[in-house]
Amino acid sequence: MSELLKIAGALALLVGLAGVSGGVGARSVTTAPEGAVVTSARAKAPVHSATVSIDGVSDGDTFYVRLDGSSVRVRLAGVDAPEKRQPFGRRSEQALRALLGSGPVVLRWSELDRYGRILAHAEAGGLDVGREMVRGGWAWTYTAYARDPMLPGLERTARAQRAGLWADAAPVAPWEWRKAHKAGGQHE
Repeated sequence: MSELLKIAGALALLVGLAGVSGGVGARSVTTAPEGAVVTSARAKAPVHSATVSIDGVSDGDTFYVRLDGSSVRVRLAGVDAPEKRQPFGRRSEQALRALLGSGPVVLRWSELDRYGRILAHAEAGGLDVGREMVRGGWAWTYTAYARDPMLPGLERTARAQRAGLWADAAPVAPWEWRKAHKAGGQHE
């Protein structure tokens, strides 16, 4: 039940923030020269941004932030880090914690993932956190969802340098590891 409340809270927060700019999936209304009203669906959800403080880190791609007085779960967009029980999972989590630091973090997002987390690009200390996780070898490019054209090249370089998890002789992508270790359909 608490998971449902968290998802509902994240959705309410996103919808509330979206309301400032017209709402997610809202229709824009324009007036034609003859006085007729024309509506058209927006092609893309609006992008939101906020400067936040970090409440905690769950793993190498998920963390909590303080947003409008509430703790909200955030998932880094375009990357997938090892799960906690997976090899390099704890080290990936530590790398994310170090990158996020204790200072302010800037988030940009336009959607939630299927678990109710804000899917965001995060910037801390002038660095793109997702790119730095991939560059350091602490996360994979999540090829099924990544839209950042720099991520694949950063991953190739990290692999070639055997950085982070790429020091492992046979690293297993998190999506493959989750598939092999499915526990009652729960997300790690």
